[in-house]
Amino acid sequence: MNKLKLCAIGLVLAGGLSAQTNQCNGITKSNNQCKNKTLDSTSLCYLHNPFYQSGGDETHEEVAVICQGTTKTGNSCKNKTKNYNGFCHLHQNQQ
Repeated sequence: MNKLKLCAIGLVLAGGLSAQTNQCNGITKSNNQCKNKTLDSTSLCYLHNPFYQSGGDETHEEVAVICQGTTKTGNSCKNKTKNYNGFCHLHQNQQ
């Protein structure tokens, strides 16, 4: 019985020390409220917040582009790459 009380007290204290999270106010495609949690003041999760930016390095932004290479059949490659030269891993020899 004492262990149960200690566990309950521990859970209450742990919940009180953590940052307050709210449920996202966004609406899903099936017209239900989003179940993601959010910490920011907009009450929107990263999926529904149009101003969300990931916490990556802001001085060097990698953007995925379509590969500039051509396939064996002569068609344009459709792979995406973040490589600085614009070619995917399959077409590095076409530089």
